[in-house]
Amino acid sequence: MIKPPILMIHGSPGQGGSWKDVISHLDDDWRTITPTLTGHGRGQEPTELEIAEITDHVLSNVELPDEPIFLVGHSFGGNICLELALRDAFPITGIAMFEPVLINCLLTAGLVDIHTPMRDYMLAYVKDYEGGNTKAVGTMIDYWFGMGAFEAMPDFMRDFLVATTAANIRDVKSGLRRYFDADELARLQVPITIAYGTASPPAFEEIANAVVACVGNGKAVPIEGANHAMLADHPADVAKFISSF
Repeated sequence: MIKPPILMIHGSPGQGGSWKDVISHLDDDWRTITPTLTGHGRGQEPTELEIAEITDHVLSNVELPDEPIFLVGHSFGGNICLELALRDAFPITGIAMFEPVLINCLLTAGLVDIHTPMRDYMLAYVKDYEGGNTKAVGTMIDYWFGMGAFEAMPDFMRDFLVATTAANIRDVKSGLRRYFDADELARLQVPITIAYGTASPPAFEEIANAVVACVGNGKAVPIEGANHAMLADHPADVAKFISSF
């Protein structure tokens, strides 16, 4: 059976190479495309962009084969995958999102009480960074990965996150400004599966269930023992999940 090419979109901050451990666990007949989002490449300075403009950049700068494509996204990359699907710019066989940060889908699903504290936390993170706290990203890491996670990271990883916070802030702001109409999401009929880690904060399962409630053909699936760092900590499980399509 010929497998479709996979367009794999990394999270924020990150780069195309974030998928290398996952790809190492895929069969050789999977064809992978792993672009780096604008503002995230080495030496790039992130500019203030809406999520639609970031998606435009993918469509304009990534050479895609002339055949149906399987979309895979992690974290903010899941947001971009959803945007690509809504554009209907090319044929898609399906979408797999690993803990997307689609918090505004909570609003679309009517879950205002769950959405509000998430939104407020993220806005406080943006305000903290823009107020001069160069290590503000630590609060975001602890929110999604668990308290103390940032300090427990090796120095090189903390340094990377601090150095790339501006790109993450841009993506957080663009994601918070993107709201979804229920009819817009309901028209998506391609198979959409949202994976969340059982060791992650409940927010990710809540987001996954909200997306499933809104799209036309979706399901939420847990990855046992994984958290938001699943590309690095559970690459075999992520690859198995992708291969199941």
